[in-house]
Amino acid sequence: MRSIAAIGLFCLLCSGVWGAFASDFETAVQLYEAGRLEESLALFRKIVSANPKDGESWLWIGTILLEKGEAKEAIGPLQQATQLNLAPALQATALVNLGIAYQTGSKELAKAIDCYEKALRVKPDLSEGHLYLIRAYLTAGQAREAHKTAERAFLSLGRPLPADKVKATWGEVLVMMSQDYDKALDVLKSLGLQQWANPEFQYLAGRANEGIHQWSRAAIFYGQAAALAPQVADYHLSLGRVLGKLGLWKEAVAPLERAVALSGNGSDASVQLGLAYGSLGRWSDAVAVVRRTLERDPQNFSALQILGWAYLGLKQDQKAMETFRSALKVKDDPVVSVNLAALELDLTAQLLVRRAFEQALTVAEEAVKRLSAIKSGNITDVVRLNLARGWRLLGKAQQGLAKEKEAQQARQQAHSLLTELLKTSKDPDVLLEMARLMVDRGAFEKAMEWCRQVLRSRPKSEDAYLILGFCAYSLRKWAGAEQAYQEALRINANSIDALMGLGLVSFEKGRYEEAASWFERVLKISPDHPIARRNLEVTRQMLTKGG
Repeated sequence: MRSIAAIGLFCLLCSGVWGAFASDFETAVQLYEAGRLEESLALFRKIVSANPKDGESWLWIGTILLEKGEAKEAIGPLQQATQLNLAPALQATALVNLGIAYQTGSKELAKAIDCYEKALRVKPDLSEGHLYLIRAYLTAGQAREAHKTAERAFLSLGRPLPADKVKATWGEVLVMMSQDYDKALDVLKSLGLQQWANPEFQYLAGRANEGIHQWSRAAIFYGQAAALAPQVADYHLSLGRVLGKLGLWKEAVAPLERAVALSGNGSDASVQLGLAYGSLGRWSDAVAVVRRTLERDPQNFSALQILGWAYLGLKQDQKAMETFRSALKVKDDPVVSVNLAALELDLTAQLLVRRAFEQALTVAEEAVKRLSAIKSGNITDVVRLNLARGWRLLGKAQQGLAKEKEAQQARQQAHSLLTELLKTSKDPDVLLEMARLMVDRGAFEKAMEWCRQVLRSRPKSEDAYLILGFCAYSLRKWAGAEQAYQEALRINANSIDALMGLGLVSFEKGRYEEAASWFERVLKISPDHPIARRNLEVTRQMLTKGG
């Protein structure tokens, strides 16, 4: 895009009145062209002091002040210019420049928009007027107005192709995107040249369409911008980001990789690329690209958030927790708080299995405290569900430490939260959590009923079958327990809990060789599983005794 001053220069040179300029005016213009702004400005001020109605000189004064970064000081001269009798092209330029002065100098966005609109009424084909107006509406958060302005500009200055042709071309581009990005850009460049070879307009039109959630149209505009100006990192970044919003992560990778390369591993591009890699399950790649960002910017919240998520994908829970804690030091974010609390509760569950009740209590208390601190406006069903789980696990830890009264109170907190959730939701995860709570209370029949409700909407729920199996086992209903555990194993052939359950059922039924084989299968998957190892030793002792 031409600089602000160049807009004025372009219109002045095209006004057809050059021959009528006084020698001082000509000299001032020449000084400006030579980059001697202060001398040019002084001479234009001399002209208007002698002739206050010289609108063109007022326009030059305002334009030079804008170029010098003195936008607030430019307002007065530009107001003078707009109030004098100028040719339409100059009047439109003066209005655009006054709009820029209002927008950047006095931060009066409404006045700026009014100036841009007036400029386009004077000269509808002034491309800079359209571009500044789109940008102003976007800055004001008025995406629909920005979109209307972009459509108006496209119809006025571009040559829009038939929608079906654009759609067909875009389909071809998507096929190429992950295979040969440069070839895809060639096709998009041809499309852009046919419609409007102005990359900045294409970019702003993309932003306007993105603002009203027209993701596909936004992507097409961003793609044309990237093709017409392939050296601009932001254009590739915007294309990749919107492809991600469309769920086209595979296609998003190439433009995002290009954006990272062009921006010198810029933070925004790297974070978006990390998100794309993670969404494709390329967790190690996500960690690598985001960690490079954090080396330069350790306080980058988005990078920390994605790094924690990538560690989760790699099943490195401890690193994920450390990363989420670092993120929360940068920004108190409810999503990160929930993710961290969920990890802390997973750790609590592992500690309970190992009967490390003191540690479990400490971790569970931290998770409950974290979730309880989330502000009311950010409390969602996910927060409530995790908080219910936190209270339940806290109760289990307290019970393990023989703190029966505290355990009962914690379980009551969990029950109240789940009961409230179930008034408006039949989410299977809520039903499962209620089933687990019933197990902790020893209400096995009730737990089994909750699990049956889960299986009506989620017939392949491994957790539901595992709870059914445990409840049946606890009630000494061996056949029911065996059937439930077998169902869980059909869903997940490596389910340690199902294998352990089948081993226990076989042991109770006196089928020791079969029980030993189940426990051996657990140890093949998890060689250090302490309970499986202990159960296998006991089972082998029974076999030695001839049991």
